[in-house]
Amino acid sequence: MAYGNSKNLQRRAIPTGKRALDATDLPSGKLADLKILRERYLAAANSFVGVVFTEEPLTGTLSQNDMHDILLVKHKEISGLNKAYVEKARLSVPNAIRQVEDRYLNSLYGRLLHCASPTGETDPAKRLYLNIPLELQDKVTSQQLEQMEKKYAGLGYKDVLQLVRDVVVDNKTDSLCLEEVLVVKAIHAECRERYRKPVFGSDPRFTCQIHLDYRVIRNKVDPVPELDRGARILVDKANRKFHHFLEISNPLPRGKAIRIPLAMSNKALKQFDENSAVSSLLVEIGPDAVTVGTIIAKPEGPVPGLDGITHLIGRDFGMVNTVSLTVVKIDKEISREEVDRISAFSRQEALKYLEGNSHTGDNVVQRIRFSGRKFLDAIKSQCDRIDYLLQQAGEAERNPLRPYRSCPGRYACR
Repeated sequence: MAYGNSKNLQRRAIPTGKRALDATDLPSGKLADLKILRERYLAAANSFVGVVFTEEPLTGTLSQNDMHDILLVKHKEISGLNKAYVEKARLSVPNAIRQVEDRYLNSLYGRLLHCASPTGETDPAKRLYLNIPLELQDKVTSQQLEQMEKKYAGLGYKDVLQLVRDVVVDNKTDSLCLEEVLVVKAIHAECRERYRKPVFGSDPRFTCQIHLDYRVIRNKVDPVPELDRGARILVDKANRKFHHFLEISNPLPRGKAIRIPLAMSNKALKQFDENSAVSSLLVEIGPDAVTVGTIIAKPEGPVPGLDGITHLIGRDFGMVNTVSLTVVKIDKEISREEVDRISAFSRQEALKYLEGNSHTGDNVVQRIRFSGRKFLDAIKSQCDRIDYLLQQAGEAERNPLRPYRSCPGRYACR
């Protein structure tokens, strides 16, 4: 039921019925079992995290094989949860650990590479540099920071991290000036403060996503082809839903199977076409709802040929300018090899190519740019409102008799 190793399929998950975790939708026994499954899945995942989390990635991180061996030993020690679910919790941990470690190391590298970036603030009593703490900015000059930036840009990713490792872990500072040592240690301290062990379920809205396979599905008839067949026969627009039931293993060993109702709606059916088919299932258990997801897959389409192509569309994405589209008329023949070569360019290679290959722009037919400024302004408005409410809550705790003041902006506080 899982995704499998096929690389020639495009996959998409669609919801196949969402049920509230209360007695109105599910019997009390099944409701309790699902809540137990979520709680014990989170507990198992967090116990796995505890044995492979590295307190300081600069001292070395576990390889994929080492992490796998350690987690297997821990797997055998966990009891009170169906072993198939324990395995799924175990498999979700390495990726979470790797993301946290990579974010920490990338932050170290990026902050050192841009240590001279200003905040735009002119008041010397406030923070003048994005990546330099306030208490350190009087001890270094902007010229020194710019020289550090040039030095780190020429070292490369691994060498910059080795430099930090030498200073922080091995205390090797002979080849560095005092200001550089201070900057490296200060940036490391800020990154280290943000580096924390991942905790599954720390957010109360956390949703457990469990991909299903033959060990946890208890249906006498495989629901995957049944769902696919159900989707095929739903051609009558008057039919709103096609119902199935999914039975999954109880979280407790030898417990009774949990039966979850499914419903494939017309909205879900719009995801299908003649080449699509149901390939697998997953269950998402949140704090107040359970959703069965259906994975539909279809083969990747053939690579379009270039014969008869007269125009091309270029696109670029960003935050402020959400997407920019340009339609150009082809003024010379382009081969498939040339397209594949250019498509594989890295950012640096693309910049180098564009610097040496200019164009007059006479063949540009149309340019369209969609701005995201209003969206970003709306987010800022919401953030300002949240900050105001937090401030008001703090003032209310300090002075409960203070009269109520309405918050500024578009939304009134209730």
